[in-house]
Amino acid sequence: MKLIRAFDELFTNFSPHFKSTVTFQRARALAYSSLITYGRHTLTRLICSKNEQQNDWSADYKFFSLREWDAAHLFLEILRKCDKHSYWKDDAILVAMDDTNRKKTGKKIPGVSTLRDPMSLPFHVNLRSGLRYLQASSIITPGDQIEFNRAVPIYFKEAAPAKKPKKNASDEIKEQYENERKNKRISVQGHQAALNLRKMVDQLPHGNKRLLFISVDGSFCNRNFMRELPEGIISIARARKDLKLFKPAITPSHKGKGRKRIYGERLPTPEEFRKDDSFPWQTAQIFAAGKYHELRYKTIAPVLWKKGTASKPCRLIIIAPLRYRKSANSKLLYKKPAYILVNDITTPVEQILQFYFLRWDIEVNHRDEKSLLGVGDAQMRAPKSVERSPQFAVAIYSLLVLASITAYGPERTEDYLPLPKWRKSVKRRPSTLDILSQFRREVMVAQLQMDLNHNVKKRQYKKAHPDIKSKISNFICHDKEQQSILKLPINIISALIYADS
Repeated sequence: MKLIRAFDELFTNFSPHFKSTVTFQRARALAYSSLITYGRHTLTRLICSKNEQQNDWSADYKFFSLREWDAAHLFLEILRKCDKHSYWKDDAILVAMDDTNRKKTGKKIPGVSTLRDPMSLPFHVNLRSGLRYLQASSIITPGDQIEFNRAVPIYFKEAAPAKKPKKNASDEIKEQYENERKNKRISVQGHQAALNLRKMVDQLPHGNKRLLFISVDGSFCNRNFMRELPEGIISIARARKDLKLFKPAITPSHKGKGRKRIYGERLPTPEEFRKDDSFPWQTAQIFAAGKYHELRYKTIAPVLWKKGTASKPCRLIIIAPLRYRKSANSKLLYKKPAYILVNDITTPVEQILQFYFLRWDIEVNHRDEKSLLGVGDAQMRAPKSVERSPQFAVAIYSLLVLASITAYGPERTEDYLPLPKWRKSVKRRPSTLDILSQFRREVMVAQLQMDLNHNVKKRQYKKAHPDIKSKISNFICHDKEQQSILKLPINIISALIYADS
């Protein structure tokens, strides 16, 4: 029962952030039910997983719409736990940030807007109604082993774009929309999220002296996000291949009137730098996709981006196309080159490259949150519920990942269910499905143990019958676990029965 006990101990840290004990116990019950629910994670199925489908359901809905609790406080506790598994140089904090959206068909749900379908073909963009969220995940290395690095969500907030008014709307409403549209761009909201993350890091031990690295994709590589970032934030952004860059101006020796020059000679574009053989390629070893790679890159620093970071000196890194094969006998293929812009010229290039490639784990977070944890499945219309229900589910996902490290370590051990025959048995970290399956197995064992012990007390045996003792021993491996049973607020049998209802 290591995993559920570790999860319960971590969830206990949330207790001060709920106004009453009753609210905390309800949150605990919903947390457990969200992990054992099968199928769509609607609130009604979560209630069924608690075996409370015959009781009044309004209190569970009011937990998200009326009760006083703030998801930002929960994520701060998660960041503190992540800090214990972070071993980056100079105690730096590495965060990956990206936006994601969830399909919604209800027209009366607050925040629903028309968004780009991420599953559409690259040459034919489709649109769909949905909710847009902004997420940031802390990249940790448990046991100071980069091979077992993980991304743990520490920030999740709705980032809906401005709602376009009707054609016959007044000029005042249209002007208000234009202002709101600028303020609700994903890069603007990402800049505000970066400032909030900086405040969270400042609350860690010696946090005001620690650097915060934020790795983002191309949608954040603009002036809205990168300009006017505080000194303690270093952004690592994927850039366009046609950026207009400049050399810093050479300061004249004499003092003249007028404004000093900032921008010097115009530099080639990143694409032209890549094709120019006068700039030599360098190599670096980085870890990505489960193994180490020899990476070729070029770097130019300092450079100035007039329309982006203005007078802030930056470093441009050009990554050569990576080679790969779809199978052992297929032809050699190449990925597209990558261009990275960093608003810092002192950090070693190898460190920046490693940080950038670890950003991929936030995409794994998005997949697991939607497919396994059902983030966004709940059907709610109250404005607070629409925002807080996904935040609560993401916080539970983070606790589950941290609990697995506490219980069994960062490596996939024999405590988990055996791998399928078609999967190679190599040194790896457990997947979210591995952790979730182990959690459900331990919950089932705990529930069977509680039922068997309850039957023994009901029959008022002074000593357990040998047959009952043998049944119990089949589920319990250690006598200590048998003596202290963790009381669970859920019923996995109900979760299975109502899975397809």
